[in-house]
Amino acid sequence: MKHSIKSLFVTFVTISSLIAVTATAQEPARPAAAPAARPAFRMPSRIISPEILPDKSVTFRVTAKDASKITVSGEWQTGFGASQELVKNDTGLFSLTVGPLAPELYGYTFTVDGVGTIDANNVQVRRDGSRYQSFFIVPGPESDLYFHKNDVPHGNVLKVWYKSSVLGMDRRVYVYTPAGYEGGTEKYPVFYLLHGAGGDEDAWTNMGRAAQIMDNLIARGKAKPMIVVMTNGNANQSGAQNDVPPLPAVQGEQGMAAYQRLAGKFEEHLVKDVVPFIEKNYRTLTGRDTRAIAGLSMGGMHTQTITNNNPG
Repeated sequence: MKHSIKSLFVTFVTISSLIAVTATAQEPARPAAAPAARPAFRMPSRIISPEILPDKSVTFRVTAKDASKITVSGEWQTGFGASQELVKNDTGLFSLTVGPLAPELYGYTFTVDGVGTIDANNVQVRRDGSRYQSFFIVPGPESDLYFHKNDVPHGNVLKVWYKSSVLGMDRRVYVYTPAGYEGGTEKYPVFYLLHGAGGDEDAWTNMGRAAQIMDNLIARGKAKPMIVVMTNGNANQSGAQNDVPPLPAVQGEQGMAAYQRLAGKFEEHLVKDVVPFIEKNYRTLTGRDTRAIAGLSMGGMHTQTITNNNPG
């Protein structure tokens, strides 16, 4: 009996296996599922703006399909509030060619349907206080000093914090040191360069390209190697507002009231705080013959007050 049951079980397993193998052999192979199609990635076509042409004309371009009107306001234009309108084509590309322009650095902004903006296709941006502009440089002999040149020795621009006893706060100053300063022993004359109204310690390097100009002048033998000190002429600021939030104690005084800028505190601060700090921490020549000061606009008024009150 046991032998019959065992034989029956073996027979059942064998038949089941044969059926399974046969079924597997007869079942057609299923094709592998095709991978889901991905949409082709395309880099957006690069819009060149501004494009400086060989004849020194300049073309501006903006893609804005839904915009109705775009104008450009730039420093090559004359008259307060002057602007020029870009022309829209059937693809939504606005464009305008101006010039030829004289070799120089030019700032500009767009106005798109009444809203001011920088040129999104131009990485060259400068800041004047809270105002931002795109800019470009038309090459030529008159603008050659503005360019970074690979074959010229380069100085460094340091952003340095110091204590102001006159103003009762930490403040920041930009210090340009000429090529060869690091690791050397030579002492240098000092030039204190003051910005205009609306600017700060960042103005001369950001807007004025002071580092490039100094590098190129020194390399050409048209300026002696010197240290250039660029301060913040706003006595109620510790540093440029885009980097340093206003101090709570003076946050309500961040307006551009003339009394804040020209009340004499900055001038006192420069003489009593900045000059001693620079002469203590940098290799400077001291004395009236190796120290100079100049400024633009408000900085010119600061310069006049400082030199009149400190003739020595």
